[in-house]
Amino acid sequence: MLENVPMGRQARNLSCELQTASDLAWYYGKAYTWEEIFMLVGYSPEGDPQRGFVGRSLNDLPGNVYPYGYGVYAEPIARALRQIGLPAQAHYGETTSWLRAHVAQGRPVMVWAVGGMRVAEPQEWFTTDGVLVRGVPYEHTYLVVGYDASHVWVQDPWDGKQRSFGWDRFVASWDVLGRMAVVVEPEREN
Repeated sequence: MLENVPMGRQARNLSCELQTASDLAWYYGKAYTWEEIFMLVGYSPEGDPQRGFVGRSLNDLPGNVYPYGYGVYAEPIARALRQIGLPAQAHYGETTSWLRAHVAQGRPVMVWAVGGMRVAEPQEWFTTDGVLVRGVPYEHTYLVVGYDASHVWVQDPWDGKQRSFGWDRFVASWDVLGRMAVVVEPEREN
């Protein structure tokens, strides 16, 4: 279990990714608010969450997909964290062993799942420039901060609380968006 990981509560209905990224930045000594992270992440008018925030407003009700308020994926979050000096990388399709290894090495992992660690049916849409996007109602991010043989501990920006979920439930929800994650990794020496 990682200690002293900042745990903020999201200020807007759809600012979970921004709050989670802010908490991650603060953990590494970079004092950036979710609003400052949002300015770096940007907005995707095309409807592509791999380019920036997608949707009409951060204040839209949760549970929608594009063109309504939705969210943002790993690439823009990792890019924003790199812009503030953290060697963040986006990952997809990782294993539970990979996740455990990062947490064991003192690195919280930001993951994309479904709110409440539920499983929901993915939906697809095309961006205005023709890119197919896969999304899910109630898309949500968590910061993984601990684990044991049977449970995963996460910080939930929805209400600023820590929760635990059984591994099966966690993995089923993490699977919905392809086990998307962001982690701050030490820079590799060449």
